Amino acid sequence: MGRKILRGTGAVLAMAVTAGLFAFVMWAVPQVDDLRTRVPQLDGQQKPSKMNEALNGAVGFAENQAQPPNSTGVGKGYVVSAPAPLASERGPGHWCGERVIGYRIDLTAGKYAGLNPVTERARWRDAFTRWSLASDGVYQFKYLGPAIFPTQDDASGYPIKADALVPGEIAITYAVPPARTAAKWQSYVHPEMTTALGLAGFANINWDEDLPNAGLITSAMVVLDAIDAAQDPHEVPTQYVHEVGHALGLGHVEDPGQIMFKQAVSNAVLNDGDRRGISKLAAAPCR
Repeated sequence: MGRKILRGTGAVLAMAVTAGLFAFVMWAVPQVDDLRTRVPQLDGQQKPSKMNEALNGAVGFAENQAQPPNSTGVGKGYVVSAPAPLASERGPGHWCGERVIGYRIDLTAGKYAGLNPVTERARWRDAFTRWSLASDGVYQFKYLGPAIFPTQDDASGYPIKADALVPGEIAITYAVPPARTAAKWQSYVHPEMTTALGLAGFANINWDEDLPNAGLITSAMVVLDAIDAAQDPHEVPTQYVHEVGHALGLGHVEDPGQIMFKQAVSNAVLNDGDRRGISKLAAAPCR
């Protein structure tokens, strides 16, 4: 407790790809105003262009607090990450509630940082269980075992290679900032980890009503800072639950009493807005 988890300065964190929608959210020092002027907005009023498919993702992360933060009274609201185009009747971008969502974890960098694999699997299981309960059991998750998800920093915007994503699954991995120069980190370095605790996002949202999986999130990824995760004293750090929320299709809200607060604080809990948001996504049609 009391350990500072803020580092460095802010950075731009939304990137575009041609395959569909991919947006990832980074927790960083809250120098948000400058960053927001450089990050394109997704307003849901028209089909996003291929070079403008991004979310406002510059957020701050506060110091550890002993108690969950108080709601400001606007906590019944929620934000979806991918609003549907006006012509779509599919609802916002969402996972199909009729299918179990699998997840795999690459613990390579986590183990280098000192994370215990058993503890980590329990952390993720708890994070997913919280969202499952919040959706009244509509969303079900299953750990599918270990995997290898090295990170990358290229023009695609994917912190994990797109071809590593498996339909129906969430890919989870850990990374460190470039300042970590030891050879063991070579495949698990990402520049956003200089200022971020985590990145999360999803890919391949198809809004063409004539094609399969219209409006559905079919794969996603989460990348956490391995060093911060290893040093966090909480049984289930906030960033685990928060980033899963993004992978499921939820965006940032203004209320610090929600797990999806745009400047998330540690020890936050799922609240009314979070539950309403995930229930909205879970109720959206699969076909």
